[in-house]
Amino acid sequence: MENTTNIKVDLRMNDNKEVLYCRIDDNDYFLDFTNENQDYLRSFFNLIIHKLKYEKIQFVFDEDNSSIKNEMLISVSKEYINDLNTEIELVYHNLKNMLVEYSMK
Repeated sequence: MENTTNIKVDLRMNDNKEVLYCRIDDNDYFLDFTNENQDYLRSFFNLIIHKLKYEKIQFVFDEDNSSIKNEMLISVSKEYINDLNTEIELVYHNLKNMLVEYSMK
């Protein structure tokens, strides 16, 4: 069975905006999905894809550590993280299969 690295995510304020926060490899990430400039998100997802080459990861919503207690935002955040984890699982398995196929050549 494969080990999975859990990355905690919570909902908090940053620059007067509600964001999802997580810490990966000693770096803080504030994910603002309302920002028109999505370059930061692209960089974040590239990091995730890179990490998937070496380890299986999943995000876990930490409601207890969230400073925002708005039920609607919490619900949306949980749903987003569930969807994200589904996609990450697919990418992880696809990468793993590609690496196996490449190593057999």
